Amino acid sequence: MRPAVTIAAAVLLQACGGDFDPPPPAQAPPLPSNAAPVTASQFDFAGMPRRILPLVEISLHTMQLLSDAAGRLQRHRPFVGPIDYFCANDGGIRLRAFDTDRNDSITVGDSIIIEYIACEGRTGSITLQVANAIIDGQEVTFLEGEVDSRLAAGSGGLRAAGSLQFQVIPPQRRWLGTEWTARTDFLAPNDQIENARIDKILSSADGRYVVQCMGIYELGTGAFVFETAPAFGGTEEHWPAAGGRLLIHGRDASRAAIRARGTDYIGWRVDEDGDGIFDAPEKRDTWRFYSEGSLFGIEGPRLLPPLPPEP
Repeated sequence: MRPAVTIAAAVLLQACGGDFDPPPPAQAPPLPSNAAPVTASQFDFAGMPRRILPLVEISLHTMQLLSDAAGRLQRHRPFVGPIDYFCANDGGIRLRAFDTDRNDSITVGDSIIIEYIACEGRTGSITLQVANAIIDGQEVTFLEGEVDSRLAAGSGGLRAAGSLQFQVIPPQRRWLGTEWTARTDFLAPNDQIENARIDKILSSADGRYVVQCMGIYELGTGAFVFETAPAFGGTEEHWPAAGGRLLIHGRDASRAAIRARGTDYIGWRVDEDGDGIFDAPEKRDTWRFYSEGSLFGIEGPRLLPPLPPEP
């Protein structure tokens, strides 16, 4: 028996509709009391902006791993045991479903767990407490719940938590994370995103995507608000097309803009004095300094190892 769709889920389904255009962006959070000014020096090689998108990517990748794991577990019924995979270099990944009502399907109250066992040096688990699910045949077409991810690697670690909504309205898939927090020692131990909203819509028909994100970026010396305005858009496995922009807001109306310039380039400018005018000329950089690529489906090394292909 399918559980009834919650009001939040119904709104989500309606918002996406049959069009590819994303729903109107949500309001970015206000600047926190410990907001710091945005300065041009923060865009040095190891600067603050180069750690925002990787934290967003970790969050989206976590959601995508869980929706993938839910589909694999649903297709693997009956739930008589875990699904085990070997990782490329060492270790393994184990998928498990705690079927609390023993109905042999993913439903409200169940748990989905991805366990990393020394996989690419990562050990720990990602857990989804299922609040709602819709199953169509053997496919999970709607999934909603709370996420808790705790992974360790050597002396470092990776933590992420928040609410997940995943839906399929052919030919589109959508991952929406709200009230999201993520941090990792692999980037900087005192840095994290908070109260983040991360939204990706992907069309399986032509590979087009739209990515929106916003939230608070905290580091040891202060905080900033980030938001996409407008959203990044492009074709999966490629960097965003020209036009999308990530804005970073700081104290005293200071801000920076990172704009997609097509191919694998971005341009960035800073308004340090908050007069509403960005400094000129625009500086150019490559996407690889800002993103591992998973946000846009680009292959490459991952902070969070992906699931191996299904047999």
